[in-house]
Amino acid sequence: MSIFNFFSNLFSKKNNFPNATDLETFQPLTDDNLDAWEKEQLLRTNELEIKVKDRFVNLIRSKNNRLKFSWDSGNDEAFLNFEGYENTFDNEEFWELEEYLILKLEIPDAGEFEMHGEGFLMIENNKVVANFWSTLRFMEDYDEEKEEEIWSEAETEKKIEKLFQI
Repeated sequence: MSIFNFFSNLFSKKNNFPNATDLETFQPLTDDNLDAWEKEQLLRTNELEIKVKDRFVNLIRSKNNRLKFSWDSGNDEAFLNFEGYENTFDNEEFWELEEYLILKLEIPDAGEFEMHGEGFLMIENNKVVANFWSTLRFMEDYDEEKEEEIWSEAETEKKIEKLFQI
């Protein structure tokens, strides 16, 4: 793309950039303006939710309403485990549960970063909720002399998120 085309598109009325005067009323993404990838992720999440709802409820109840889970992600991978079910990686029944949580909690996996998180799935007021924290750090550089990665300071976040209604 030429520089002329770039600036023509940038200042065109056809672009998707909000005007400075529109920023106060600018709305976050909705179903109406999701891009194709986000729509695909949302559809997959909804499809999985229908399949896994009952299994999650049963697992949570079998663990006295506190199913502990943890994950490690980054460098194009994401691994999620449920306490007491660590040796179930080959069990297809758990693949959908893992995929659902990765999508629903938006656990990232693509990029040069490391994330670790853990928490509990619980039932509260007929809702399945995830109460969790995560720590994220990014690879900022690579020291070629020492042959080691240089990482950012860790950022920690704590969150409670409703997954679905029972």
